[in-house]
Amino acid sequence: MNRRVRERCTIQSAGHALALAVVAALLAAIFAPFSPAAAPPVTGSQRVPAKQPEPEGVLQFNPEMRVQVAASTLFLNNQQAMVGGPALGKALQAIATLRAGVVFECWTVLDTNKFQKFDVLLTSIRDGGPIEDLEKTAYFNALIRAHYNSLQAFAGAADPGLTFEELFATPAVYRGKVLRVAGRLRRIERVPAPASAQEQGVYHVYRASLADVAGVHSCRVDFTTWPAGLSRDLLGKDLDQRIYVGLDGFLFKKFNYHANAPLVPKKDGDRAALLFVGHSLVVLKSAPATRFRYQVRSQMGAATLFLNATQPAVGPSGLGRGLQQVGTLQAGEAFDCWKLVDTDRFRPLDKKVLASAEIKDGTGIAIGNLEAEGYVHVLVQAHNTSLKAFEGAADRSLSYAHLFNSPAAYRGQVARAQGRLRRINRFEPPPEALAQGIHDLYEAWIINDDYGANPYCVVFTNWPVGLPRELLGKSTIDHKVFVTFDGYFFKKFRYKAVDSKEKTRREAPMLIGNSLLVGGVIPPARAKETPWLAQFLYVFMGLLGGVVVFVAALALWLRRNDRRTQRRIQATRNTEFVLPTPDALPVAPPVGHDVLRLATSPGNNGGPRTQTAEASAATRWGDRAGERGASSASGGAATGETGPGNKGGSGPGPDPGEDAGA
Repeated sequence: MNRRVRERCTIQSAGHALALAVVAALLAAIFAPFSPAAAPPVTGSQRVPAKQPEPEGVLQFNPEMRVQVAASTLFLNNQQAMVGGPALGKALQAIATLRAGVVFECWTVLDTNKFQKFDVLLTSIRDGGPIEDLEKTAYFNALIRAHYNSLQAFAGAADPGLTFEELFATPAVYRGKVLRVAGRLRRIERVPAPASAQEQGVYHVYRASLADVAGVHSCRVDFTTWPAGLSRDLLGKDLDQRIYVGLDGFLFKKFNYHANAPLVPKKDGDRAALLFVGHSLVVLKSAPATRFRYQVRSQMGAATLFLNATQPAVGPSGLGRGLQQVGTLQAGEAFDCWKLVDTDRFRPLDKKVLASAEIKDGTGIAIGNLEAEGYVHVLVQAHNTSLKAFEGAADRSLSYAHLFNSPAAYRGQVARAQGRLRRINRFEPPPEALAQGIHDLYEAWIINDDYGANPYCVVFTNWPVGLPRELLGKSTIDHKVFVTFDGYFFKKFRYKAVDSKEKTRREAPMLIGNSLLVGGVIPPARAKETPWLAQFLYVFMGLLGGVVVFVAALALWLRRNDRRTQRRIQATRNTEFVLPTPDALPVAPPVGHDVLRLATSPGNNGGPRTQTAEASAATRWGDRAGERGASSASGGAATGETGPGNKGGSGPGPDPGEDAGA
């Protein structure tokens, strides 16, 4: 008996030795080129640059052959005789072989129970259509990480508290995160993996179509390992039996499809589904529990909290009631009825969410795109942050010019807007925000006199304390309401002003926060402020009236002076000449050439006749007065007097010589 045992051991030892010799010869042949002795001598002529040398040794084999050789080595090492302790020697030998395989790129040693997150190229993924060329690299990375993450690793990182409604509403917010979905299996298929994935050891991809318990929402899950406990006969068939499965995996995108092909994304599809990438499915023994919507869960939790408060207190001073309330709050959070958030603690915005939202400045708020999803995310986070938290985090150095000129550099930061409130309106919140407990959405416009007529557009969810409700919806607030607002800077918002032209738009910084802080409200005076157009009209009419009065007064004055001048002119115009009385003397004695002269004429006795000055002056005055009329002629003829200058007399006239001499 002992001899037979010895012979059997000898034969086994000889077999092991022979196998070891074969493996050693094989390894020697493979690693011979790496030996320095086998390398040819290097001369100067061989140092001339040449083409890239071909791989040698192990590297000349393709990855699949290297894996096979290394696996054979690992298997043969496991069959060798033990060295040292029964298990210690085998373990050390296996570890050494595994490390050698890593060095020679036969394989990569990974800890599959250690979770590897998927955060590569998330911004290249677009919801709606099939997987585009730019998305294939991201899909490949998700597939490889899902393949090398075990079910245990996925289970530890999954968030089970989200519903299909929340995921369908904002897929971009949860993209790349590990989520848990469960439903009824409708179909499962197998397709070849992409070539790049096959090089990493993933040769097949399984696609399954799932529907929620209510049959309203559906999703497609891609995985790399066949589920344990699921018959392979179901492959490629439409399943009528109720088989419920679950999956923990990465949310990749939301896509459209046609009803007759739920696993094929189509850009023009009439239905929508979510695409998840995971390791494998888990077969459930029964249907998953029905999950109520967030609003229904919140109402049920609030009702429970209220009913617990109406119960009689247990313990001294209501301590039992307080503990009961705390327990109810924690239970509601565990069942996703609500989330307990410390609103006085400031939480900055996730930069990845802002980057994936693809926010565009100089535009409005669109609906149904990535920016709309980012808008809802910021709105919800601002709703759960108190005024105190915003006030402590506000950067007071950010001015209007910073936000307006460089919006991308300051996006997501907390800025402050101060000034006068000019308008406040209420709008219905987006459905995604309504599902998360936001029931009111207010938009206000703030003008700071330091920046002229350039306003801030602020969005918030709670009505400001101390602000009269009658100001809501007014086109312009006449009250002088001084407010302060702290909130996340979202974008440079484009809007149409009342006084803008048809194709003209204006832009303003948009801030999203919790509420306004009212500093004071001054009501308008009793005399309502007159619009500037009416004031201008009044001024114009006053000026026009003043001009009319001035022109009328000027015309009246000119007319009066004209009449006075006409009377004076009329008074000087007299066509009838009135002679003075005969005995009228001149006002003053004549001067000039009418000086006193002595006119001599022969007298009766032949001597000269002397004429006095008075007589001479009278004679000349009579001549100048025009005594050439009928009365003068008749007088001279009747009396027969002759005198100097009287040419009508018969007496002798003066001697021409005497006149000349005189």
